Amino acid sequence: MNSAHQQFISALDNIWPVIESTWDGSICGGSSALSYIGSSSEAAQVRTTAKALAAADAAHPYTIVDFVPPATPNANRQLGSGTVVKKNTSGANVLKVENKQSTDVVVSLAPANSTAAVLMMYVRAGQTGTAKGIHDGSYNVFVTSGSDWDTGARSFTRDCEYRRFTDTIDLTSTSRQYTVETLTLGAGSDGNAFVTPSDSGSFPT
Repeated sequence: MNSAHQQFISALDNIWPVIESTWDGSICGGSSALSYIGSSSEAAQVRTTAKALAAADAAHPYTIVDFVPPATPNANRQLGSGTVVKKNTSGANVLKVENKQSTDVVVSLAPANSTAAVLMMYVRAGQTGTAKGIHDGSYNVFVTSGSDWDTGARSFTRDCEYRRFTDTIDLTSTSRQYTVETLTLGAGSDGNAFVTPSDSGSFPT
């Protein structure tokens, strides 16, 4: 009994660093964190030692709650390029995003001095997305990139990066003309996407 108990305690000690490692930024959503923890060898050891401890004394069986997440593969949920995640604007202007990066992105527009996005658009790696019907105004541009888009949380769950354009974009229209703003991401010297780092808390939704 003592041996089974010690092995279970040791397994619990060993899984803690796995849990801590989900805080390093490579995992940024709950579903991916659960998959990562539950699929680890340390989680498997907790399950094994828990069963051994429960059966160690037939006369006094333990009941141990199965608290370790199940082993599941990483999800890789994606939207189609040009999918509008959110739109709270109406006008004549157009936003075109050329994503030349190796990761999917969501581009958001927020009016200056606002934390609420009027537009959020998904664009897959190596593809282009277009959103129409944007009101005149000056907008801050935010870009988040990563893997596995969680629609409910409106965020990626792995390898997240949050960035913001240094400059605002100005969209204007008349009865005869309108702005078609093209943003190129990840194109090096050929791109117009100059960005500065931004944290998730400042990313508009």
